[in-house]
This record gives sequence, C-alpha cells and structure tokens, in this order.
Amino acid sequence: MFSPGTFAQLTVALAIALITGGANMSHSEPKGGVESSNQMLGQASFERWRAGTGGPFELLADDARWTITGSSPVSNTYQSKDQFMTEVIRPFNARMD
Repeated sequence: MFSPGTFAQLTVALAIALITGGANMSHSEPKGGVESSNQMLGQASFERWRAGTGGPFELLADDARWTITGSSPVSNTYQSKDQFMTEVIRPFNARMD
C-alpha cells in the first residue's frame, strides 16, 4: 500500500490531473484530439513519478496561477508554478515524510 506521504501526493496529483486536463480541452477539437493528448501527457508524467524521475507538478505551466480558497494557512493566489511549489507543495510534502 501507499505510505501516508505518497498517498497525500497522489491525492494532490489526481486533483491536478483532473483540473489541468479539463482546463485545456477545446470544444472545437475532435474527440480524441486534445483529450487524448492530455491523457497521454498525464500517463507519462505518472510513469516518470513512479520511476522516481518526475512528478505530476511538471504538468503545470511555469506561469500557472493557482488559487486556494478558504481560511487555511495556504489560502492564497499563487502567481507562478515556482511560488506554488515553494510555498505550498514542498512544505506539504516535507510534513508528509
């Protein structure tokens, strides 16, 4: 089974995969076009993560804008992938190890 840290990372990664996959789909694309491409990108990223050579956050654009709503300590709008990784994901993963 998964360790708690791996399970938490997988949960976050699945949420991102669902969000980023849907955000880039175009209604004018034929079925299988962008959707198929996004699925292949996601699968390849998870394979690299499993092999220890990558991770799901590599799918985020460098200029991705990420908003966490609510009143948690990390509720904020992050203006870049780097800011999001530095202020949210890395500290979260460190607590899970």
